Amino acid sequence: MRSQQVIEKLRSLRQYALEQSEAVEIQWDAEDSHMVRYANSAVSLNSHEDITRLRVTVYGDHRQASSSQVVDFDDMDDMKACVDRAIGMLPFASDMSYQPTIPDIAETTISEASYDPRIAALTNDEILAFVSEAAKGLETDDILLSGNFSSGITERAIISTKTPEVVYWRASDVGVTLVLASEKRKWEVNAEQFVAKKEDMDAKALHDRLAWLVELYNTKKETRVPEQPYRVVFGPAALATFVEFLGWIGYSGDSMKRGYGMFQEDDIGKQVMSEQFT
Repeated sequence: MRSQQVIEKLRSLRQYALEQSEAVEIQWDAEDSHMVRYANSAVSLNSHEDITRLRVTVYGDHRQASSSQVVDFDDMDDMKACVDRAIGMLPFASDMSYQPTIPDIAETTISEASYDPRIAALTNDEILAFVSEAAKGLETDDILLSGNFSSGITERAIISTKTPEVVYWRASDVGVTLVLASEKRKWEVNAEQFVAKKEDMDAKALHDRLAWLVELYNTKKETRVPEQPYRVVFGPAALATFVEFLGWIGYSGDSMKRGYGMFQEDDIGKQVMSEQFT
């Protein structure tokens, strides 16, 4: 199984680091993705990307150093070289105001509840047929289709020299954004769908939303609103992107410790955000 292959590689790298008497954390990130992009009612891009990234962090006394690189799945020597680079950088790392903590993983966990191998196996013909069904009967000489269909597998795992245990996670996802735009009347409507399992892909739901919006724009008269401030209500996709960005820079433990996050140590254990955040 793929999960066992990754775990074995990480444990081999952990053993390599232990032989050099270093405290090390190793992160594994892999992505196998496929994207089909549409413009002017035609396919403008069809790409596939299969990348594995390795990140090695070495911990010292109030200092740490990291090295990351894209690696070949079967090239263990290249992965060990990444470990060597991180270890070699540690003596030159700047002192930190706190002692960074190395992960202490109590037991190995494998999470694949959101993984569907059928997503990775989607063919070009299946993707084109899905988009064609979603836009069926809605395109004209004036109303053109654009957008993208992306699908793929994301895999992450982590191990440290504290224990030989591994946290492994793999998930699949499909993201579809379709846009219909009128060249003459200068409007556009869109429909989106994001799922983890193939059986949840629903071209009809996309078609129904697009058809409803196109009918509204074709039958209702435009209204020009006065130029003034307005309250804008963002949809779920926009909000998710914003919250994800905040998580990267705003409320992570690392940003708090480094002093540029939105929280302080006194906030630990307190409810500081709305109950709607889970």
